[in-house]
Amino acid sequence: MDSEIERLSIGSLDFVPYFYEENYGFEEDGPLRNCELKVKLSQERFTELMDLISTLASSGGYLPVIRHGISDDPIEMRIGPYLWSQDKEEIKVAFALVSPICDEKENMFYWNQPITMNTNIGLINQYETMEKLITTLQEKGILNKEDVLRISKNEKKNLQYRLQKHREVDDVDNINPMGALRRLIR
Repeated sequence: MDSEIERLSIGSLDFVPYFYEENYGFEEDGPLRNCELKVKLSQERFTELMDLISTLASSGGYLPVIRHGISDDPIEMRIGPYLWSQDKEEIKVAFALVSPICDEKENMFYWNQPITMNTNIGLINQYETMEKLITTLQEKGILNKEDVLRISKNEKKNLQYRLQKHREVDDVDNINPMGALRRLIR
């Protein structure tokens, strides 16, 4: 369904998409909805979006989404997969928003979902192992407080950077979001 959206509020962030498509249907448990969109952002706004995605990824949370121009009623959704590309001074981001009921439906699982989940679990395990190693080295007096702060700060920054770079493409406008993002959902 093509919708005339004026602005999209995702939690505390507002976006004006230059592409927006909403997929909507009904199941016996309620409405089945996901949205696919593209936005152009400054580096600062891109960082805000990546921070929100990072926070939600660790909590697995949903947040209120308001589709201004379609409905001012908030609906609970999560930020699904995303791809991004650099475009001169702006960053173009294509991403999906997914409703909770989509997550509950078996037909929303795609072949790469176990791979993605296992990769995420592996990254979390590596991060936790690194934290335990740093704590142990500090307790044994091998690392001082300054060393720990420097390592921790760099590791968090590098991990977030590596995760972002993993989703960079040449140009999001050359990718069919209906195909690419739909395959990545979950």
